[in-house]
Amino acid sequence: MAKISQLAKMSSREVVNPVKRSTMMAEVIARERILVYRMVQEETDIIKHFSHPHALREYKFQERHRIVCDACELDLLGEAYGCAKCDFHLHKSCFEAPRELEHGGHPKHTLKLLSRTPYPAGRVICNGCGEENRGFDYHCACCNYDLHIDCAHLPKVMKRDDHRHTLALYYSFPYFQYSGEEYCDVCRNSIDKRRWVYGCRQCKYWCHSDCIFREAISLSEDDEDEDEDDKREVNIRTTAWLVHEMSSKLRLK
Repeated sequence: MAKISQLAKMSSREVVNPVKRSTMMAEVIARERILVYRMVQEETDIIKHFSHPHALREYKFQERHRIVCDACELDLLGEAYGCAKCDFHLHKSCFEAPRELEHGGHPKHTLKLLSRTPYPAGRVICNGCGEENRGFDYHCACCNYDLHIDCAHLPKVMKRDDHRHTLALYYSFPYFQYSGEEYCDVCRNSIDKRRWVYGCRQCKYWCHSDCIFREAISLSEDDEDEDEDDKREVNIRTTAWLVHEMSSKLRLK
C-alpha cells in the first residue's frame, strides 16, 4: 500500500523509468491479490509477540489462501496478526497460545512454547502424532519431548459418526505389550504404539490422533484410482484444519 501511495503522489515532472514503475506496480498488485486481508486496527497500535522482533498488525483474512500461520503451518482464515514486511503471520488462537503448558502426555515437566527448533540438527518430531514439526513447538528440554501447537490442545474425548461410542485420547497405545500389529480404523495404516491414539477399548476401535476428523477409507476402495492421491491430500488438509479449529477453541477457553 505504501508503494501505491508513493507512486500516486509522483508529479508529472518527475522522471520515472517506465519499466521500473511497471515492475513496482505489478509487485504491489500481486501482493494485494495474494494477501486478500484487510487491516482492522490503527497504524499507531503496537502488538508484540515473543516470536518476532517487529511489531505486528491485526488482520482479518476473508478467504483461505496458501498464506500459512508460522505457528501451526496451516492456511490463514479469520482473525490473525502479521508482519507484512517479513511475511510473518499467526492465527489469533496461535498468537494467544500459552507460553507454558502442563500436559497429561508429559506430566513430569512443564512444556515451554518455542518459535524455533531447540535441536542443532533442526528436525523436530512431534511426540503426539509422530509427524515432523516446522512450526512452533511445545518443548521439554529435560526429556526432549515435543508437541505441535495443535496436538498439545487436542480434546481428551471425541465422537465419530462411524462409531457408536465416545473415543478417548491415549498418550500411548493401551495394549503396548501386545506384539501384534494394530491398524487405524480410519486410514487403514499401521499404528505406531509410541504415539497418541483415539480409541474405544470395548470395541477395539483405534485411530491415529491426526485421523480423528478424517473420512474413513472404504476397504473396497480401488488403490489404483488415479485421483486417490489428490483426494487423500485434500482429506489430510481438511483434517488438519478441523484439528486446528478444535484445538483453538479449547486453547481459548
